[in-house]
Amino acid sequence: MCAYSGRSIYLSIYLSIYLSIYIYIMNFSLDICVSLSLCISLSVSLFHLLLRIYLYLMAITSSLCPWLSLPASAHGYHFQPLPMAITSSLCPWLSLPASAHGYHFQPLPMAITSSLCPWLSLPASAHGYHFQPLPMAITSSLCPWLSLPASAHGYHFQPLPMAITSSLCPWLSLPASAHGYHFQPLPMAITSSLCPWLSLPASAHGYHFQPLPMAITSSLCPWLSLPASAHGYHQVI
Repeated sequence: MCAYSGRSIYLSIYLSIYLSIYIYIMNFSLDICVSLSLCISLSVSLFHLLLRIYLYLMAITSSLCPWLSLPASAHGYHFQPLPMAITSSLCPWLSLPASAHGYHFQPLPMAITSSLCPWLSLPASAHGYHFQPLPMAITSSLCPWLSLPASAHGYHFQPLPMAITSSLCPWLSLPASAHGYHFQPLPMAITSSLCPWLSLPASAHGYHFQPLPMAITSSLCPWLSLPASAHGYHQVI
């Protein structure tokens, strides 16, 4: 009888210790989960805030700090986005000049690709980027029949989805302007056909119609849409 009572006391002590450890671990895990969820929500909120600040800074920088926003070319954006301007200022050897009528400096990934793998970066047309993005270059090399030539002053080859759309559905691909893509992307073409009042004409040398979010912003908030260059898109926050 004493042995049974001693064993039961031992089991009760063991169970109480086990339960206390289990409860402590569960509470600790719950605290970790709550802390992680709070960190994730704070990170998402901070990301949204930083993105909004970044978009505002691109417009404000172009107005207030033109020395940080290097002018592009005569027929591109009047001001570069801030990261490209900083890169162009600090690392000019990584930012190769494009063509005479495109961006004055290439984006950094294109510049690195053009420097290290020039055989994969085919020259575009005389008035577009000096080098095509890598996927377009590979497509143009391997599948030239799927890459229709664009216009005389745009990319030499259209991206693959645009080429297929232009071949199969020409009635949905409205011609852009004389100096842009020969065919608009499909969403822009449908918008331009059905809702021309929402698709404001861009400039004489860009797309004939702006993308829908830019058009709505330009219509409702013209004070937030700083003009870019005379021949590019309007700059939209």
